[in-house]
Amino acid sequence: MDRRTFMLLTGAATLLPVQRPRPRRALGNLRFDLDDQRRLALWYNAPDRSIPLLRNAALGVWIGDTLATLADLEDVSVGNRRPPGGESLVIRGRATAGVWIEAEFLASDSDARGAITVTVYPDRVLATIRGIRFFATSEPQVLPGDGPLMALVSGYQSWSACGVTQLPADATSYGAIGLTRAGHGIAAVWDPGEAGEGKVKLAADGSLDAVSEWQPARPVRSDGDGATLRIAYVPSGDGLAALSAAATPASSVDRERVAALTVPTGWCSWYELGPAVTEGDMLANVDFCAAHFDRRFLRYIQLDDGYQRAAGDWDMNAKFPHGHRWLTDRIHAAGFQAGLWIAPFAVAEGSDVARANSAWILKGPPPEGTPLVMDTREPWGGSILALDGAHPGAQQWLYDLARRVVREWGYDYLKIDFLEWATAGVTHYGGLTRAEAYRSGLSALRAGLGTEAFLLGCGAPLQHAAGMVDGMRIGDDVDASWNGIQSPARAAALRSFYHRSVWLNDPDCLVVRPPLTLDEARVWASVVALSGGMCVFSDNLPKLAVERLPLLQKTIPVASRTTSAPHPLGTQGDQPEVAPAISAGDTLVRLRAPWRFRTGDDARYAARDFDDDAWETIPVPRTWEQAGHPDYDGSAWYRTRFTLPAAPTDSVHLELGKVDDVDETFINGVKVNWEDEPRTVAQSLAALGIAAAGARFVAYDVWGETPMADVQQTLAATIQPHSTLVVALRPSAARPQIIGSTRHIVQGTIDITDERWDAATRTLGAQSANLDGRPYAVTIAVPRGLRARTCKSAVACTVRRLKSGHAVIEWPAGTTANVDWSVTFGSAARR
Repeated sequence: MDRRTFMLLTGAATLLPVQRPRPRRALGNLRFDLDDQRRLALWYNAPDRSIPLLRNAALGVWIGDTLATLADLEDVSVGNRRPPGGESLVIRGRATAGVWIEAEFLASDSDARGAITVTVYPDRVLATIRGIRFFATSEPQVLPGDGPLMALVSGYQSWSACGVTQLPADATSYGAIGLTRAGHGIAAVWDPGEAGEGKVKLAADGSLDAVSEWQPARPVRSDGDGATLRIAYVPSGDGLAALSAAATPASSVDRERVAALTVPTGWCSWYELGPAVTEGDMLANVDFCAAHFDRRFLRYIQLDDGYQRAAGDWDMNAKFPHGHRWLTDRIHAAGFQAGLWIAPFAVAEGSDVARANSAWILKGPPPEGTPLVMDTREPWGGSILALDGAHPGAQQWLYDLARRVVREWGYDYLKIDFLEWATAGVTHYGGLTRAEAYRSGLSALRAGLGTEAFLLGCGAPLQHAAGMVDGMRIGDDVDASWNGIQSPARAAALRSFYHRSVWLNDPDCLVVRPPLTLDEARVWASVVALSGGMCVFSDNLPKLAVERLPLLQKTIPVASRTTSAPHPLGTQGDQPEVAPAISAGDTLVRLRAPWRFRTGDDARYAARDFDDDAWETIPVPRTWEQAGHPDYDGSAWYRTRFTLPAAPTDSVHLELGKVDDVDETFINGVKVNWEDEPRTVAQSLAALGIAAAGARFVAYDVWGETPMADVQQTLAATIQPHSTLVVALRPSAARPQIIGSTRHIVQGTIDITDERWDAATRTLGAQSANLDGRPYAVTIAVPRGLRARTCKSAVACTVRRLKSGHAVIEWPAGTTANVDWSVTFGSAARR
C-alpha cells in the first residue's frame, strides 16, 4: 500500500519522526583537492557547478608530541588510484620523525560519498604515534549558503547525551558528526577497528578539528597502522540525512549480516522489577506473555540484573533456586526464546576471578598502579573492578563465559552492559590502546557466543562496537515518567542513522505504566514503533492496567522491512537547544555560567539572598553524573544569578530544558508554576517530500482510530500537552480506499496486503494478515455518491457507516488467521 505514517509530538523533544523514503542521494559526487601547501579542500561537483564544502584543512599525524602535516613531508609522491566504484587521490611522503605517511582521498563515482584513509608506516624506527588529524580548519564557511551552522553532536557511549548545537560552540562529538546549513548536510563517520578513537572538537572560535586519538600513545606497528573517516554530503537535506549516507559498513559481509537480522521484540525484567526480580516473577511474566501476545510477534524473554551471585560470578543466587538451564527450558517450553543480561568486564574485588588473576585487572597510574574501582555496588559484591580486554587470559575467560551462556545455560540472546569500563585504565596489556583493548574483549565475547545468538551492547563506546554486536542501546535509560522518556526519545531520532546501517538500534524498553498518563505512554510507544528499532516491554505485566495492554500490542511486530524506512525530520532546524536561558522576544540570555551546586535538600536554598559562595561550581546543561557526581542519586540544588534583558517588549520566558526526574524552580524566592499549553502545528507536506501540486491526501488518526479531514498542502492540528498525534496519509483516489486500521501504530506495513478494486462490481477487497486476536477494524474512505453495502469474509464482519461518509469494517476478538475480505458499494440514496 502507498501509505505513510507520520508522528507529531508536543511537549517532548523537538523532533518529527516520519515514516517515509530517505532523501535521495546527490546526483553529483565529491572531489578532493590539495593546494600548494598540501591543505585539503572538499568540493561537491553538481551537474552545473562545483560547490565548496570544506577549505584550507590541515591533515597530519602526531608523532610523539610533534604534529607532522602533509606540508612537512619529504620525498613526496602524488598519484591516483581507481578502486572499484570510485577514484582516489593519494599522497605519500616521509616525515623527519621516522615514519612514512600515506593519505588517500576516495570519491565515489555514483554519489556524494567519499573517505579519507591515513596510514602510517615505520621508517627505520617504530615511532610512537599519539593520533591522526584528518582535517582541521578555522574557515567560517563550512557548507554553502547563509544561516547558522548546526552540529549534531554525539556523546562517547550509549548513555551519553546527543544533541544539536549551533556553532560556534565548545563541544566534542565522538565517532560521528553531522553538520547542517541552509538545507545542506555533511557528515563524517569513523570506521571501527583502528587504534584510535574518532572525535570532532568544536571550539568557540569556529574551528573544527577531526582527529583519531590514541590513548595511550603506542609505537607504530611494523606493518603500519591506519584509520578511515567516511564522508557524505546531501545538497538537499540535513546532517542526519548525511549521517545515514555515511554510516555504511565498508565490508559487504557486515552489510549483509545487518540486513539479514530480525529486529528483536520481547520482555525484559529490569524497568519495574529491577534487582529484586525472582524466579517466580519471571515465570509469572512468561505466562502473561503466552496468554496475551502472539508468539509470532513477541520473541524474547530477557532476565536482567538481580539474578547473579556477584559481578564475575554469573551463576544464579538464592532467588533462582533452579538455575539457568531450568529457567531457559521453561521459557522455551512456552514458545519464546531466552535472553540474559551480564556486565562482562565487571568483576567484584572479592570474586575468584579477580583474586586469582590480578594481571587481568585494569589499574590506575603508576607508581601505585592499584586496581581501578569502577563502582561500589553491594548487590554485585562490593567494589567493582574491570577486566583488561587486551589480556589473553581475560579474553579466554570472556570467550568461555559467552560460550557457557549459550551452550550450558541455553540462552539465545545476550545483553552485555557497562562496556565503557573496558576502556578505563592508563595502560593495557601488550601496549594496546584502549580502543584496541575494548574491541579485543568484544571480539572474544562475540566468538564465544557464536553467530546464531543475538548480541546486544549497552553502556558501550559506539565506534568500536560496530561489527561486533547485532544491536546497540543508543540512548539513556528510560523511566516510566514524562521526563524519563525525553532523552531516549531524542536519541532515537538523533542516532537513527546507525539503525540497519551498523546494527539494530535499541531505543530502550517500552514502558507504559503510571505515573505515565495514557497520552504520555502513547508518545513513547509511538517513538519506539516508528523508529523501527527493538521493541522490548519492561513493565511487570501481570500488574499492568488492562487499558494499557493494547499500547504494547499495537507496536509488534516491528515494522522495519519496508520500502518506506523510518527517517526523522526537523531535528536540525533553526531552533537549537538554548536551555538554560532567558528569552524576551528576539533577545536571548544564556544561563550557562556560573552555576552553584549542592547535593541534598534544604528549604533555605530557595531564598533570593541565600549565600551560596561556598558551593561548588558546576557546568550546565550537563548532568551532575557527568560533572563529578557519577554515583549520586537524590535531590540537589542549582543556583545562578542573571539580569533580565533591558526593557523587554514581550513576555519573558525561562527555558530550563530537560530535568531528570522532577524539579521545583524558584525565581527571587518565588516558586515557579510551570504551565503546558496546547501547541498548534502546521506541517508542510512539500517539506516531507510527498506533496505534488494540487495533490490531496486522505488522513487517519492512528491513536484515535478515526478518519480526519483530507489534507492538501499542509497538515494542521492542535496537539494537547504531553501527547502525540500519529497520522497515516495516503494519496486520495476516486474510488473507495483503505485509510487506516486498528492493528498497528505503523500503518500500511503490517496487516493490509493485496488491496484491489473491481470497478465493474464496485467491490473493494484485501487481505488482513498478522492479526493478533484483538477486535479489529479497517476504515475506508468512500467517495461522494457511493455507500458501503455488505462485507464478506471467512470470519463474520460487519459494516458501520460514519457521518463523514467513511465506512468501518469490523471483526470480533479471536481472529488470528489471515482474512480475505471484500466490501461491495452501491449508489448513495439522494435526500
